Amino acid sequence: MNRKGIKAAAKQSLKEAGPSVRRITLIFLLAIWVLAAANWGVELLEERMAAGGGHLSDMVSAQTRAFVLGVVISLVLQMAAVLLAMGYGALGLRISRREEFSARTLLEGFSSWGRGILLYLLSSLLLSLWGMLLTMPLSYILATAYVLELITMDQAVWILTGLMAVAMAIWSYRYRMAWFILIDRPELSARQVLSQAKQVNRGSRVRIFLLDLSFLPWMLLCAVTLGIAGIWKLPYLVTAYAQAYNAMLVQAEDRQRRTQELIRQRNMQM
Repeated sequence: MNRKGIKAAAKQSLKEAGPSVRRITLIFLLAIWVLAAANWGVELLEERMAAGGGHLSDMVSAQTRAFVLGVVISLVLQMAAVLLAMGYGALGLRISRREEFSARTLLEGFSSWGRGILLYLLSSLLLSLWGMLLTMPLSYILATAYVLELITMDQAVWILTGLMAVAMAIWSYRYRMAWFILIDRPELSARQVLSQAKQVNRGSRVRIFLLDLSFLPWMLLCAVTLGIAGIWKLPYLVTAYAQAYNAMLVQAEDRQRRTQELIRQRNMQM
């Protein structure tokens, strides 16, 4: 998997796809902005509902209702954003393979919404567990340092949180390209998708990391411009990752063929 080749192939695919990609990207970004604004509105509504009630019992009841309602609506909005992102990944995959696409491609994630949500929840849970497991030895060291008054509690929490985030980011490369696999094979369960992702990513994690680093300036530009630069750069990024996924699939199939050939030769020798 060559980075220059992947980027060149992504640019060529986008050139052939035409200007409609930017219009679809604008629709996608507007939808994400609307969901973010709705989530912010829910938080404001939650604060107002929590402030209602004159008696203590009424205040507690209002706060409980506001909290439950806020959590439920926020989860629904977050899952909608995840499924929209899955649809945008399907767009990038179609562009990389020179297949037909339209604005309706953004809704493909909702056709497999159950598996998409389960994949998101399961991968998030696994990353959190691995993050805690990898940072557990350090937590004892930080606790000892706090008891000896070498650091404050706030410093210990910040250090542990930061290192846990780093550990989760590193471990996430184990499951990279899982969303593309689910798009390719929607009949698979979330657990099967993660298992396939581990096989596809084998031997390519460092290359994916270097690809991420090469795209970091564009990602920062999109963040600084509140996503506006993404109208032009987001199609390039998602198509490049789709091209990388295609290359990794070929490598995984080659490994599987070589393994089967070795097994066949050993069986013949026996």
